[in-house]
Amino acid sequence: LEEVEDKVVQDVTGEEGTGIWSNEEAVELHIPAPTLATAHFLRLASADRAQRSRVKDTFGGDFPPQKLEVKDKSAFLEDLRLATYAACLTAYIQRINEIEEADRMHKWNINYAH
Repeated sequence: LEEVEDKVVQDVTGEEGTGIWSNEEAVELHIPAPTLATAHFLRLASADRAQRSRVKDTFGGDFPPQKLEVKDKSAFLEDLRLATYAACLTAYIQRINEIEEADRMHKWNINYAH
């Protein structure tokens, strides 16, 4: 906690990157993109050191790792794999929806064949 300063990781151009322009594009195109928005909001929240410090002080310390009780390791791992796949697929689909809508509105000229 003490080593992480207030800073949102920036891309090579010095901007906050995909999170901002993806969400701006979604809003402009009226495309729902809750996964993209949530990811960006969590990124901003995690970058607020003062807020993280207040939470730590409020709860009296860090949240140490807890032992995870798993009755069926194979089933748990499969559930975890499917949840990860679903989250990635959802984010991908939301971004593709934005791109297709922008292309439909002739904002961009994307040739999907290449």
